[in-house]
Amino acid sequence: MRASIIRTTLLKLLLLAVLLLAGVGCGARAPRVPPPGLANVQVPEALQSRYDKLVKEGERNWVLNLNELAVEALAIGDREMAKRALSEAMLNINNVFGSTPEAQQARLVFFSEDVKLFKGDPYERAMTFLYRGVLYMQDGDYENARACFRQGALQDAFAEEQQDRDDWVIFDYLIARCELELGRPGYAEESWKRAAATYSGFPARYRDVVGSPSGIRSELPPLNPEDNLLVICQQGRGPDKVRRGDRGQYLTVKRPMNQPGPSRVAVGPQTFDSWLIDSVFYQAKTRGGRAFDAVQKRKVIFKDATGVTGTLGLYAGLAILASANNEGQMVAGLVVLAAGGLLLVASELTRTGADTREWESLPDSLSIYSGSHKEASVQLKIYGRAAPATATIPLLPPGKGLTVVLTLPESEQGIVAPTNPTPRRLP
Repeated sequence: MRASIIRTTLLKLLLLAVLLLAGVGCGARAPRVPPPGLANVQVPEALQSRYDKLVKEGERNWVLNLNELAVEALAIGDREMAKRALSEAMLNINNVFGSTPEAQQARLVFFSEDVKLFKGDPYERAMTFLYRGVLYMQDGDYENARACFRQGALQDAFAEEQQDRDDWVIFDYLIARCELELGRPGYAEESWKRAAATYSGFPARYRDVVGSPSGIRSELPPLNPEDNLLVICQQGRGPDKVRRGDRGQYLTVKRPMNQPGPSRVAVGPQTFDSWLIDSVFYQAKTRGGRAFDAVQKRKVIFKDATGVTGTLGLYAGLAILASANNEGQMVAGLVVLAAGGLLLVASELTRTGADTREWESLPDSLSIYSGSHKEASVQLKIYGRAAPATATIPLLPPGKGLTVVLTLPESEQGIVAPTNPTPRRLP
């Protein structure tokens, strides 16, 4: 009789554990399809593996893979694919996702944080809008470029500390350049003043986090209406996300070693130093706490509590069984033992690890060169990479329009530039 009771109770315990495991592992899986904006597009062979990954990993990683696809497209000179991917990423970033099934699952103790849709941390979202805005500038669409830069600046409005909010310099600076090309010098001056005010605190803030970066000027260079060449340089490799906390429940970033300084820009026979305008690492480091950290904290409390209680339950159940003198005491011991076992299973299944998915192709820092050149085209060479990047860049006469160039830190292409610059609008 006792053997039958023991066998039945243990079978029930095993069944409950199996059901718990099955409940964690099951769930409806969304169909693996590309985002609507990239459906039925002709994908170059060089981008096929990234596109396949975009489809395979599904909507959960759409924004991440779209951004990586955009950078890979720029690296092979495919601006159209990059624009398509970034536009789709922005659309998904702006979608409200707090009430999606994935977001709700991520809050449950038995699911990892990374089951939710990836939108990126504020610095990653800001860079999505930066890249798209620069591509709009290259096409002469300064209205949409300006809108992207404003959206990019807004992504930084959620930092925990007040002093770390809205402290990107590059967005206001590029808005000022857009206003100038739109024939609105008054608005350009206002945006430049905001950028200059933020830049005035740049050296002290960045020195505290990054050290003493080279290439910082004493003040933001003034806007020159005659400048017809703007080069936005990217240097180094972006921040790595790492877990911290005794259960890996919190997220922080670290800066890879041996980061280069600001790029040097050769325009024909002349060479200029670009000036550091922003640090992606700094923006990542100062993003502050996340609202999801509170969820992670509750998961750790649950995991620790069920682990301790479960262990005590096992010992208590074994002690009762060891001293049992009758069938009732035997059943009581088995119940306590079973409860302790279930709590230990629950503790083991609790997922506390922070989400370390990251946009790996981001740079460490951003620098700027702006100048006026009389030639109809110039040979541009960018130093500060493993090998200099070169390209022939078309220019409009000084004061008549702007050629915007984006450099990539790690690619053979190296330089992304428009085929034809757009003339400036008259005020």
